[in-house]
Amino acid sequence: MVATGVGLAPFVPMLERLHARSPTTDTWPIRGNRYVADRVGRRELEGLAASWPSFHFVPVLSRPPQDGS
Repeated sequence: MVATGVGLAPFVPMLERLHARSPTTDTWPIRGNRYVADRVGRRELEGLAASWPSFHFVPVLSRPPQDGS
């Protein structure tokens, strides 16, 4: 799953259903944002990754911070 401009809202019900029906299926949602400040929902996805071993959240930035972090 790849979410960028459309956001995560359309994917949340799909992820919930997948987790309920097939919790062992490897799931790789890739969330793209321009800037660090745009990362809405990051904590929720990281929490889901901590509780769902086959869930692998991948955050991506197109405009990395100027400080190199």
